Amino acid sequence: MTPPVAVIDIGTNTIKCLIAHHDSSGWCFDTDTSYPTRIGEHTTQTGIFSEIAIERNLKQLNEIVTDLHNREITRICIVGTMAFRIAKNASHFVQLAREQLGIEIEILSGTEESRLAYFAARHGFVGSDGQIGVFDVGGGSTEIIIGNNSDILSQESYPIGAVQLTETYLAHSDPPTPGTMKAMETEISRVLSKGKRLSNGAGVVGIGGTLVSIAAIAIKMKHFDASVHGFVVDREELEYQWRMFQSQTIAQRKKIPGMDPARADVILAGTSIVRLLLDHWSVEEVKVCLQGLRHGLVRERFPEEV
Repeated sequence: MTPPVAVIDIGTNTIKCLIAHHDSSGWCFDTDTSYPTRIGEHTTQTGIFSEIAIERNLKQLNEIVTDLHNREITRICIVGTMAFRIAKNASHFVQLAREQLGIEIEILSGTEESRLAYFAARHGFVGSDGQIGVFDVGGGSTEIIIGNNSDILSQESYPIGAVQLTETYLAHSDPPTPGTMKAMETEISRVLSKGKRLSNGAGVVGIGGTLVSIAAIAIKMKHFDASVHGFVVDREELEYQWRMFQSQTIAQRKKIPGMDPARADVILAGTSIVRLLLDHWSVEEVKVCLQGLRHGLVRERFPEEV
């Protein structure tokens, strides 16, 4: 067994830390932890990271990196995604992290983020044949990739995410009004209409906290575990949850069995993206994948371990 490595993904809504090691059977993912730090809070409106969000995220990063060092894990890859691509003061955050914590943050392009997400989904479901559509609904963007066994046929990173849409359309009414829902979903449909369609019979795989939460709610999961990996969310379940989220306040959503309370305010926007993407692709179900960007980074950034 090789010494463990770690990938830290600083997303718009959460920081995720994956620890992995490689042995004779391949990559083993030891722990995968998520922290609701929301670096991209209000960034869509202001164009910058707020001082409060910067402080909150630096504190969490310090705790994560300190813990990794205490475990003698020194090979660490740290990346930032959509929020870092749009925040005018992203370089300031990167500099503070370097000066205060001694870490380097790489800002991924949308193309790189979507490619790695596809790479992870393909490995997450070894043996899937034919064309496959993969999507990753994040806080600030949604990555959409179509590929087959050997090639990526198309890949896009769209500036629609669960946090971004919530702050733009849903923040002023709880629960949302029919008018705000229509405005949000019109924008989602407009953006998604730019993308390619899937061939008949293609499989669909979804990555990210929105879809994982939908699956956890569908099975009324009390304590999160990896059993949601491979769970199939069909149209009926998706429509049921979409209507339920619309009718409830954020406080009510937090009490739904299986709901991560930290995601209760953004789950409706994320679910709307999933629902309208399935409409665009004319498919009736999606398979949940727990492997995402950070798993793709482990395999790509530490190839010498293989």
